[in-house]
Amino acid sequence: MTETQTIEFEELHDRTSNGIHVRLLMRAVEPPEFRVDVNDFNKGESFSVPVRDGQRPMEVFTHPFVYAASRAVEASTQLAPVQEAMISD
Repeated sequence: MTETQTIEFEELHDRTSNGIHVRLLMRAVEPPEFRVDVNDFNKGESFSVPVRDGQRPMEVFTHPFVYAASRAVEASTQLAPVQEAMISD
């Protein structure tokens, strides 16, 4: 029997400003997968932006709204769980 292993995303960076929490996440596979998750606590919405091949993860992390708009990423009203300290900044 083959064992299936789920590889979780690991948080590399995060920042919070004006009620918006942004996280850069990486899944350690070959090649590594990156995505940027955004929680907007002011609007009660969240979205994720996958980092595509050839894109720099820190660039997407720095400008997630630009990348989300260019791909017509839909926001969800379900916020991703975060630590309480992160939303109080």
